[in-house]
Amino acid sequence: MKIHIGGDFDQEFETHDEKVESQEIDLENFSNIDVEIAASGVSVQVGSDFHISTYDINPDRIKIRVVEKTLFIRARKPHFNKKVYIRKIKPKITITIPQAAELNEVQIIDFAGNIDLAGFNMQKLDVRANAGSLKLQDIMIQNKAEMVLDAGSLYINHCKMNSNANLAAGTIRVTSLQGKNHFNLAAGSLKMIDDEEHKTDYDLFATLGSIYFHGNRMGKHFYKHEGSANQLTAISSVGSIKIQ
Repeated sequence: MKIHIGGDFDQEFETHDEKVESQEIDLENFSNIDVEIAASGVSVQVGSDFHISTYDINPDRIKIRVVEKTLFIRARKPHFNKKVYIRKIKPKITITIPQAAELNEVQIIDFAGNIDLAGFNMQKLDVRANAGSLKLQDIMIQNKAEMVLDAGSLYINHCKMNSNANLAAGTIRVTSLQGKNHFNLAAGSLKMIDDEEHKTDYDLFATLGSIYFHGNRMGKHFYKHEGSANQLTAISSVGSIKIQ
């Protein structure tokens, strides 16, 4: 299928089958991760060793190296002239670390892919996603997590951290979160399941939406403080906030 757009654009869009190549690379030990990549999803998970898998139509565009205990991953951005290809596949990079690995800092900048982190501890997290979502599963962060998502959602499940998250056009879904966390949503909603085992203090603001706490509508501002070690501050400019 080809779609031709005339006039000022004069571009041709084409969808077609592409040959995908996979790479399996064993890595030396590292304690930091530094990723800056375009058009690929990124996953970090627990496995048996330090390893990386790539799934891409052009794996040569991805540069991988370990320098002074830091894993660096860089990828060239795709360049389009007058012909734009609509891809049917989703390139992905999977980083595997041993269960006993101790990570200091994880920094990921992803221009057009989802980010999944699962099952490990780290000292610091810094994520910037331009057009993808971020999922955190069974993650513990000792110091601070900074997360900025321009056009994606944030999913948090059984995590412990102190964080600051800013979302321009996505939602936040939380199940079991400990620590002191601040969420700022410009055009999305927040839904969180209240953890009976780990009590949380709340300070919630909604400008155009509403706040619901255990099914009850609380208006534009809700404050609940019982001296808990877990604290959530959330501001939503357009969407609603629901604590279930």
